[in-house]
Amino acid sequence: LSRAYFYRALDRLGVLGEGDLANAVSHPEAIVRVHAHRLLAESSLAAEKREGWLLEGFKDKDSMVRRAAVQAAASRPAQGLILPLLGLYQSTSEADVHLLHSLRISLRTHLRNDEWFSRLTTAELSGEESDLLIQLCLALKNRGAGEYIVSRLDRLAQFSARKVGEYLRFAARYLAVAVTV
Repeated sequence: LSRAYFYRALDRLGVLGEGDLANAVSHPEAIVRVHAHRLLAESSLAAEKREGWLLEGFKDKDSMVRRAAVQAAASRPAQGLILPLLGLYQSTSEADVHLLHSLRISLRTHLRNDEWFSRLTTAELSGEESDLLIQLCLALKNRGAGEYIVSRLDRLAQFSARKVGEYLRFAARYLAVAVTV
């Protein structure tokens, strides 16, 4: 724990360097890696470096580290993280409700970008990934979400009639707003 505090102190003093962060994200103690990913969320490092470390965090054997990496990704969205976040969601145990919730928040944050969301309308996604994105659409209220629902009409059949109606009204509303603007 003292090593985690050490890196936090370096950050507060403004002297935390890229090498320090590299050491922290690969440290043998999970608590240090957790704090390192929290620092990444606040860091002004180049996006490529941060993205690489976050992707490594998604694969960490410790679920707290994975959660910290996902939370850091939510605060620094990048298009290259969307598919890995979807993959992590699919591979996470249903028992890890905290990580699943963090993943939904991070995906929602990433998908506020209409352009990124629009690219998913043509992406090859599994049925489970498509269903997850459909469920997130109602929280987004943007054109990308409306386009995504329309692109996945075949997946709506599994939902109740009431839910299908809700999705279709949502899509019509947000596509209509985008067309009239």
